Amino acid sequence: MNSSNAEGSLEMRVRDNTDYAGVPVSVINEIDTVSVMRVAIQVHNLDGIVTARRQARALGARAGFSPSDLTIIATAISEIARNIVEYAGSGDITISLLDDGIRLGIEILASDRGPGIADLPRVMRDGYSSEGHLGIGLPGARRLVDEFEIASSPGSGTRVRMRKFSSR
Repeated sequence: MNSSNAEGSLEMRVRDNTDYAGVPVSVINEIDTVSVMRVAIQVHNLDGIVTARRQARALGARAGFSPSDLTIIATAISEIARNIVEYAGSGDITISLLDDGIRLGIEILASDRGPGIADLPRVMRDGYSSEGHLGIGLPGARRLVDEFEIASSPGSGTRVRMRKFSSR
């Protein structure tokens, strides 16, 4: 269902467990002054990563992101979601459309209850990898988005917040 609110912003709500891309997901119908839609995806394997990417593309397209920005968003999600599966086993990704009246955007919140990261500054350096990979995951995701925050500590899991904005 699409409707306009008093400010003219687009509000979107999903009433069942099917997203705009036709994929079953958990949906939180939360509308506030900034967020106009939010979907939550449990990530524990490749299917969850693909679903998160697809959700972000579908929501981002509705917000008017360009095809290249949709690819950037999907790539950032892939990097974070792959880390969830590889290091924590499972976690959650919540994707929200944002409209603060000035700019439209998308927010990705990723969290897990994995072992956490003992040395964040080291992990956020380009080229660092604990598993012999290229070491572009977290630093690469940070470069792809407009805002990036990460919090982690050993035994407490990891939380990442990324935001990407489009021009109106």
